[in-house]
Amino acid sequence: MSETASEIFERFARDEFHNTSPLYEQLSRGVAQDPELLALAAQCRKDERMPNLFFAAVHYLLLKGHNS
Repeated sequence: MSETASEIFERFARDEFHNTSPLYEQLSRGVAQDPELLALAAQCRKDERMPNLFFAAVHYLLLKGHNS
């Protein structure tokens, strides 16, 4: 059985970001609970690491000035 997008973000919060990045741990947990953000993140291909790609896209948009 494959993980849901929510489970992937929860796992990343717990396994990848806990004790290394409190900000991304909290953001991952928030995304895991937000249906709109999950739907957006789920647009990636199956072989891509969804949280990494999602946060990279957000970072890119913020750097480009798309913060609203």
